[in-house]
Amino acid sequence: MSRMTSALWGLFLIYFSSQSLFATATTQVWIPSTDVQAFKSIHFGLDNYFTLLTKVGRGGYMFPTDLGLTVGVFPGFELGVDLCEQSDYPLSGNAKFALPEGWLGFFSPALAIGGFGFGTQKDVTDNNVLYALMAKTIVPLGRLSVGYYVGNERLLVTSKGQCRMACLL
Repeated sequence: MSRMTSALWGLFLIYFSSQSLFATATTQVWIPSTDVQAFKSIHFGLDNYFTLLTKVGRGGYMFPTDLGLTVGVFPGFELGVDLCEQSDYPLSGNAKFALPEGWLGFFSPALAIGGFGFGTQKDVTDNNVLYALMAKTIVPLGRLSVGYYVGNERLLVTSKGQCRMACLL
């Protein structure tokens, strides 16, 4: 196959996959957002993050595969459950309540409070992260977000074992 044909096939695949694929509405690069699942809607998610052709000793890593189910319980409120593979205690829960931008007038930011990582095994999977977020869309910069979180101080640590229990997002 010629380079031109390969390039055209690549562009074809990118174009058509972008027409039907999109990022999970409630997370942005593994942080919470002020987006919330629509009322009476159900979202099945599959997140699998890994590195290709890189050994662990050279920076390669793999997060567990995460199968998620999120339900819009009522307007502005969602509940979810995640099943993370490669774990002896794979289930965890999450919840969020959010108010959209403009809820208090034109300049009001979006607000969200929620939690995730409500695991089933004490000090193993119970990260119990609680967070508060504020976000505002500013054209042409995009959406700017700021937030704060707290969680299980025994699990939320750096690679050197230092506590990361509370932090700005």
